[in-house]
Amino acid sequence: MILLTNGCTQPDSIESDGDKAIVRSFYHWRQDFQINSEQQSFLEKLEVEELYVHYFDVAWRGEEAVPIAEVSDISDVDMQINPVVYITTQVLEHSDSSQIEHLASRIADKIKTIHGENELKEIQIDCDWTPSIKDKYFYLLTELKNKFSSIELSATIRLYQYKYPELAGVPPVDKGLLMYYNMGEITSYREPNSILNNNEGKRYLGFNTYPLDIDIALPNFSWVLLFQTGNFQKICAELNEEDLADKSLFKSIGTNLYACKKDTVIGNTYFRFGDELRLEKCNEDQLIEAANLLRDEINQDQTRIIIYDLQTDTPKDYEKLDAVYTVFEQ
Repeated sequence: MILLTNGCTQPDSIESDGDKAIVRSFYHWRQDFQINSEQQSFLEKLEVEELYVHYFDVAWRGEEAVPIAEVSDISDVDMQINPVVYITTQVLEHSDSSQIEHLASRIADKIKTIHGENELKEIQIDCDWTPSIKDKYFYLLTELKNKFSSIELSATIRLYQYKYPELAGVPPVDKGLLMYYNMGEITSYREPNSILNNNEGKRYLGFNTYPLDIDIALPNFSWVLLFQTGNFQKICAELNEEDLADKSLFKSIGTNLYACKKDTVIGNTYFRFGDELRLEKCNEDQLIEAANLLRDEINQDQTRIIIYDLQTDTPKDYEKLDAVYTVFEQ
C-alpha cells in the first residue's frame, strides 16, 4: 500500500527569488521498496516531497513484450509516489501499431495493479528512443495518455534529444525530464567521468529551445569500471571506493585511477595483475557546477529536481545534496 498524503494537492514547494518553485524529489530504483528509518529521516530533513519509483521495465523476450524487474513490497511512505516505467528500444523495434496499442493497455493495467487504489498524480516513461523507433514510441505515449487522461504524463529526455528537438522529435507528453547524467563514453579509457562531465554537458545547454516544460534529474551515485590493456570490460558492482583503498590489492596511478597489484578474485570477477580501474563518482563541486548550469534552463513556474537515486548509504550525503537543491532555490 502507498500512502499519498499530497495526492490531491500541490506540494508545498520552496519558492525561489524568481518566484519559481522547486520541488525536491528523489528516484528510487531498487526492486525491493524498503525505506528504513535512517532514509526516512534523511528525506524528511532534506525536505524531499516526491519519490519517483521504478515500477518495472518492459523488455522483449521471445516473441513478446513482458514486464521485468518489477518492484515488490511497496510499503507505506508519507510522500507522493510517482511510477516510472523503463521501456527498452527492442520492444519498439519488434512491435507494430496493434501490438503497441495492446502494450499500452498492459502497461496501464500493471501500473494500476502495483499502485493500488491510491490517486495517481504523474506517470513517467523512460526510453532512449532513436529516429527509427520515434513514431512507434510517440504512438505508445499517445495511447498511454489516452488511458490516463487526467494524470500528468512525463518522459525522460537525453541531452542530445534536448539540444536537437527538431531532429529527435518532441514526445507527446505533458512535460519532460532532462537526464543530466550518464553523458560520457563509459567504454572510453580516456573518459574522465562518464556519469557527470560538465564540460560535456554544457555543450547541450544554453539554447532554450525545448518546447516542453522540463524537470531535471541529477546523479548521486558511483561505480568502478574495469579496463584490461585499455579496453573496457565491465562495471564492477562488487567494488566501491573503500575497496580500492586496500593497498594490498590496488595502487593509485592517477586521479580516480587504480591498478591491480596481483591476481585476485572478488565476487564473481577475476582481476589480473595490471588491470586498471576507474572510480567514477559525483562530488559536491561537480554537482554544484551542474546545478548552476541547469538553473538557467528552467523556464516554468514549478520544477522538480530529482536526484538519482535513493540507496542505503545516501543519508551520508545530506549536506552535499542540500547544497545542490539550494542552488536551484536561489
